[in-house]
Order: sequence, then structure tokens, then C-alpha cells
Amino acid sequence: MFNRRSAWTYQRLPPLEAWSKARLSPEELFRALNRSASPVFDHRYAFGCGTMHTLVCEPASRSLLVGVGGDALPQQIDFYAWTRGAAIGVTKLRAS
Repeated sequence: MFNRRSAWTYQRLPPLEAWSKARLSPEELFRALNRSASPVFDHRYAFGCGTMHTLVCEPASRSLLVGVGGDALPQQIDFYAWTRGAAIGVTKLRAS
């Protein structure tokens, strides 16, 4: 099994902890994670790493924010309705 834990993985922890303490809204957290200049955004695609998508789950509203690539406009998905068979209004996710 391939274990990808590296110094890079641990370098991302301080901003993640700071954002957790700041209690960002789902939209603010999405922007913090998805900004291509973010300290947690990974550009090392040539090494088999790299941020392909960003997903923020909000359990209270049972919704998801999803974006493909960096600096994406998030698509909001009503997860609760989707699990009950409703159409989510998104047929394809594309990089911005």
C-alpha cells in the first residue's frame, strides 16, 4: 500500500487548524481551500499529487459545495434531496 504522508502533508496542518478555529462559513472555507494560491492547494500533479477538486460538506443543511480545479465557482448540491432521488441540477462538473 502506498502511503502519501510527507512533510508537505504536515505543512498543510497549521492553516487547516486556523480555519477550523476561525469557524469559517462553508463558502469561506471553500474559497480558502480552493484558491490556487492557498497554502493547502497542491500543484504537484507531475508527482501524482495535486488538488483535483474541492468538496465542503455542511451536515446541518445536508448540502455540499463542489468545485473542480483551482479558483473554481462552487456548485451547491442538496445532498438530502439527492439521496431521496431528486435531480440536483448538475449534470457535469467542469474546471472554471
